[in-house]
Amino acid sequence: MPIDIAQDLGVVPPPLPAIETIEELVASEPIPPPQIINGLLHKGCVMVLGGTSKSNKSWCLLDMAVAVATGQTWWGMKTNATPVCLLNMELTRWSIAARLESIAKARPECRPIGQNPLLWNLRGKAKDLTYLRPQLEDQLAQRGVGLIIIDPIYKLMVGRSESSNWGVGLLCHGIEKLMEKSGAAIVYAHHFTKGNQAKKKAMDRMSGSGVFAR
Repeated sequence: MPIDIAQDLGVVPPPLPAIETIEELVASEPIPPPQIINGLLHKGCVMVLGGTSKSNKSWCLLDMAVAVATGQTWWGMKTNATPVCLLNMELTRWSIAARLESIAKARPECRPIGQNPLLWNLRGKAKDLTYLRPQLEDQLAQRGVGLIIIDPIYKLMVGRSESSNWGVGLLCHGIEKLMEKSGAAIVYAHHFTKGNQAKKKAMDRMSGSGVFAR
């Protein structure tokens, strides 16, 4: 009798969905998930914000966190208020506090910010996403978070190269599992390669493996 090691260890993966016909798919009338940013981002989807070094990516994401948390516009696009969790991998506590205060002063329509924007300050404590995900999932489950922002993404690749298709593929798989488990949208920041990016396609501008964009 064949032995299933996974079953013996109690590590049985969840069943896969059944194969369906196109007619069955259309007849089921799948409903799009709620939009976080109208016309741009749904819950359960991933968005990458890329840019050159020092191009204000962190400021953009902090502004997004405040806008979505309060249901105000972001870059002219309407948002739908939902709790936001920002994984701050780089800025000090005093620095990110000062930036959030500056954004709140510049955007009076977002005040009071309230308790919807959540921060997980991990500067100096960066680990691979594999280790952080269980702790994050436990906390998110209690908060009903609809948007997770990671800044910057390479800080979750401890011990791996961002130029490795294998390493980046594992990271993206972890992001998908986090998105699936939480039901939230995920936005992360990634930097461009050095030099002039004007002649490159958008998906080729980001540093490291092409898996980040593709």
